[in-house]
Amino acid sequence: MWLVLFAGGFVLPCITGMMLNTVDEELRTIANSIANIGYNMFGFLPAPYIYGLIADYGGGNNKIIAMRFLMSLPVISVIFYGMAAYYLLRDGFATKE
Repeated sequence: MWLVLFAGGFVLPCITGMMLNTVDEELRTIANSIANIGYNMFGFLPAPYIYGLIADYGGGNNKIIAMRFLMSLPVISVIFYGMAAYYLLRDGFATKE
């Protein structure tokens, strides 16, 4: 668990930096704000609710299943980041100066 939290702590700023590097200079502050709102609204805010919903569904005995479900959701992000990297490299945008 500690390793997952530690890895998430140093991956998120790197991913945010890569995302901001693809945005025009004058739009980076707005893009950073939208990204942070997205992290909070769709990542950090619903996680306790989803955990409680799954844990309570089986009479309170599904706590391990709820945690496994929440810990597996970042796989979706990895897939989308991989797709974005593929399309950026394919279109040559990553080498744009």
